[in-house]
Amino acid sequence: MEYVFKSGFLREVVENCAAAYRLRALERGLRLIIKDSVKHLPRLEFDRGKMEQAFTNLIDNAVKYSHSN
Repeated sequence: MEYVFKSGFLREVVENCAAAYRLRALERGLRLIIKDSVKHLPRLEFDRGKMEQAFTNLIDNAVKYSHSN
């Protein structure tokens, strides 16, 4: 597996992934809430594509397997 590390903010990845699932969550009676502490994460070196894949998988599973409310 190949990684491409670039400087960026993890906050942007979390917010984008959550936004992609917000409607699906609402349809299941769920709300996605991003805590303010995410806004204070420092700039990091990471592979954006791999990190998006990881957060997407986590959010997708949470939406699929959570009960409403």
